[in-house]
Amino acid sequence: MVAFFLLWSALLIVLFMLMAAPLPERLRAFGLVAAVMTVWLLWALYGVEFIADLKWPQKDNLVQTAIDPSKVTGASGVPSDPPTARLGQVGDLFGGINALFAALAFAGVGIAAFQQWKSTRIAFKQSIEATFFSTLELHHRIADGLRFDRVGIFPDEQNDINHLCRLAGSSLQPPAPPVSGRQVFPEIIRAISYKSHGHGHDVDRYQKLIENYWVLQNEHNYVLGHYFRNLYQILKLINDDETLDEPSRQKYASVLRAQLSSDELALVMVNCAGKTVDDGEFRALIVRYRLLEHIPLKKEGSDYLYTGQKGYVVLANDVSIRQYLVGPVVPPSARFYQGAFGTNPVFQFNTNPHT
Repeated sequence: MVAFFLLWSALLIVLFMLMAAPLPERLRAFGLVAAVMTVWLLWALYGVEFIADLKWPQKDNLVQTAIDPSKVTGASGVPSDPPTARLGQVGDLFGGINALFAALAFAGVGIAAFQQWKSTRIAFKQSIEATFFSTLELHHRIADGLRFDRVGIFPDEQNDINHLCRLAGSSLQPPAPPVSGRQVFPEIIRAISYKSHGHGHDVDRYQKLIENYWVLQNEHNYVLGHYFRNLYQILKLINDDETLDEPSRQKYASVLRAQLSSDELALVMVNCAGKTVDDGEFRALIVRYRLLEHIPLKKEGSDYLYTGQKGYVVLANDVSIRQYLVGPVVPPSARFYQGAFGTNPVFQFNTNPHT
């Protein structure tokens, strides 16, 4: 009896160790099946008889031992078989708990369904991860394939240079060749910010920048249109997938944010200002996922200057910046305002977007 209990306990310990051990799934499944079959085999060989001996122990019958056992009959006239009778009583005992085993089987089905649901959820997460990195790779290919002809689209700077050369009596300078790849971003910033560097009150530097960008957006959309559409779809993919929780969404957004250069972030900010491209859907995603957190800005008077170029470029003013500072209300003591700029230090002491 003691040996039986020790063996039973050892098998249970092995069973729990198999469930908790960091083993491959196939090996763990094989071990569990083997352990369960071993338990059932031990039960069939020793368990039933052990219960019978425990509940109905055999008693010596002095009368029967003095008589020929073959002639001793039971109440029904059939020769008595004490071991078989006791095992039958054990069967009757366990027949009453079939409902319990049925309930356990139902619980097992429920656990299996739950595990299947978890596996499906993991598969969906792996699918969204694969899709995300595929679109991110496409984003890099699009950026590398960009091309921009500054002189052909914005000829004012070249015309002014030629005019000064004529006045000075010197030879004209050849126009700058088109640029491609990621060099397009700083070149576009230089082009749309031309003649927006004045400091007089008659010059609205931000408005001039936006007007120049409208020319690029409306008349030459082929330059950056597909780039921003793909960027929007990446953010929308992160935002709309129901299998992702908020920390996972923020994690993917931070990976995307790390892929963008300062010049790209500056153009994203200009592209999503007002109703340049849509009714604010793109900008709402930028605010939610703090895509402009690492853009280098400097506050000068009522203007916010981008410091990523040689010289400063006005990207916003006190009025236009508010559209990027919408988000959860923060207490007055908060050090940073959590808008599209996240923890950008330029907004360290400007926690209220309405001031």
